[in-house]
Amino acid sequence: MENAYVQEFDRMYVVSLTPDTHERTCGYWYTLRARETAHTAFRTADELYRWLSERGLELESPLPEQGAGGWIPVTGRYRTVMDRDRDRFEAVEPILVTEVTDNAERTPAKITQDPDGVRVVHFMNINYRDRY
Repeated sequence: MENAYVQEFDRMYVVSLTPDTHERTCGYWYTLRARETAHTAFRTADELYRWLSERGLELESPLPEQGAGGWIPVTGRYRTVMDRDRDRFEAVEPILVTEVTDNAERTPAKITQDPDGVRVVHFMNINYRDRY
């Protein structure tokens, strides 16, 4: 896909932070790692569950009580398409409209589902001058 950066994320797990670890973050209680790399973080369980649901992902087991610590594997995978083609992005027919954070800024996103059942999060590159 020309002028787009496509990624797939799998082998993910959620880390539930202890109070000591939580104090060293920007208010996060849950972090998500993909292939042993920091991927995103959440201040509340509701934020985490919404993010997972939008991407068609699930936790393999329930979250521990907030502050208890632990890690939980995530079932599923998802893709992202960071686009620089405004017309192509506008033509995307989403099953869901949301926002993503890119370079610490909120930007509109559209979620589709590929024929293989994997959800795809489409968004415009935040650094692209013609994104709005």
